[in-house]
Amino acid sequence: STSVALNSNEINSSSLVAADAMKKMFGNSVAASKILILAGIGGILTSWNSFFMGGSRAIYSMAEAGMLPKFLAKIHPKYKTPTNAIVLIGLVSSIAPFFGEKMLVWLSNAGGFGILISYLLVSISFLVLRKKEPDMERPYKVKHPKFVGTMAIVLCIGMLLMFMPGLPSGLSWPYEWGIILAWFLLGGIFYLAAANKASNESKSTKYKDDYYTNKKVSV
Repeated sequence: STSVALNSNEINSSSLVAADAMKKMFGNSVAASKILILAGIGGILTSWNSFFMGGSRAIYSMAEAGMLPKFLAKIHPKYKTPTNAIVLIGLVSSIAPFFGEKMLVWLSNAGGFGILISYLLVSISFLVLRKKEPDMERPYKVKHPKFVGTMAIVLCIGMLLMFMPGLPSGLSWPYEWGIILAWFLLGGIFYLAAANKASNESKSTKYKDDYYTNKKVSV
C-alpha cells in the first residue's frame, strides 16, 4: 500500500502516487520510480491487448448469435480473425480520446464494473457446469473446483460492493451509473431481439417441415 511509504499530504499532492511511493521506499531513487512506471505501462499494454482480442471475439459471437449485425461476424479467410469486429473496435478506440478526460474516466470506471460482472457470471457458470456437466471434455481441470469457484464469486461480489454509492471508490450518478444502465438496457434489447429472431426462424423451419411431410403423406 502507498500509505506505508507516504503520508496523507504526500498522497494528496502526488500526481503519480505509486511511483512516488516506490521512489521514497528506495531512498529517493529516481530509477526505482521509473522502473515502476515502465512496469505499469507494460501491464496496461498487456491488458489492452487481451481486452482487444476478447472484445473483438465477443462482438463476433454476438453477431453470430444474431444480437448484432451479421457483417460483424465476418472471418478473415487466411488468419481466421473477426475482421470487421476488429476494425470496429479500432475505430471506436481511435475516436474515444476526443471525448475528453472526464468521459474517458466515466467509461473506464463503468467498464471496470462491467468486467467484474462478466467475471462473476463466468465464476457462476464454472460451478454450474462442473455440477451439471461433470463429464464434459476439459483441456484443463482446476483442483478443488468448489472452493475456487466459491472464492471467485465471493471476491467478485466484494469488489462489486466497492462500486456502490457512498463509498470512496463508489461510482458517480448520473454519469457512470447512467452508462452502466444504458449497457444493461442495450444488452437486454439485443438479447430479446436475438431470441425473437431465433423463435421466428424455428417456427418457419417447423412450418416448412410439416408442409413437406404432409405433402409426402398426401401423395
